[in-house]
Amino acid sequence: MWEGSLLFDTVSHETVVVVTARGTLNGTTSSALSGVLRKRLAGHPDALVLDLAAVAVEDRASLLVLTAVARQASLWPAVPFAVVESRPEVVRSMHRLGIPRSLALIPSVAAALEVIDQGGARPSVREVLPPISGAARHARTVVTGACLEWGFADLVGPACAVVTEFVANATRHAGTTMTLRISRRSRWLLLAVEDGGTGVPEALPMPGADDGGNGRGLALVDALSHRWGWLPSDSGKVVWAVLGV
Repeated sequence: MWEGSLLFDTVSHETVVVVTARGTLNGTTSSALSGVLRKRLAGHPDALVLDLAAVAVEDRASLLVLTAVARQASLWPAVPFAVVESRPEVVRSMHRLGIPRSLALIPSVAAALEVIDQGGARPSVREVLPPISGAARHARTVVTGACLEWGFADLVGPACAVVTEFVANATRHAGTTMTLRISRRSRWLLLAVEDGGTGVPEALPMPGADDGGNGRGLALVDALSHRWGWLPSDSGKVVWAVLGV
């Protein structure tokens, strides 16, 4: 996939996504790199690896885009983000910019996969939902089961309220099939709903008789979540939230 003067290849090693970039990185193409990596994060991988070995760094400051992506990866989906780079001059530039403080800098893809594999698989649930009035109710059932299985009983109420808003918003505004993803990261519960819409998430109106209690809006999501946000994906967008015990 070409983005400006950068070419990107994406390969999945089970649940780890490896993006290989080729071309020239500068102030213009850094935004394309950011967009590609954020879309890969929207897929909720267990880890994200970027191989920069074949990229000519034209503008050293453009490397700072990696710090921004690392911050997003740490916020949601809270996954390891590693950059493969072994050229001494590029590594020195990264250290001068303080980039290794926010991500793992590893000399090869094989080494990155080996390090990530030591972390083990992370508990997760994935459910496809149709854009119908009963979707929010089914999503609450799935979320409740995951919370109880993972020992997050205290989060059942908040998580159900958050996922209701996400699913109801997607049903009302996108009107497409949705994918609900739930995962556990240490003491955090991660919720995400991907739909085929491209609009910015917006507050819902007051609920109707068949809305299953939704309609309280994204202000409720903000109040119940440790943090929340959204990312563009290959097919639309992902709205996500992180809840803590």
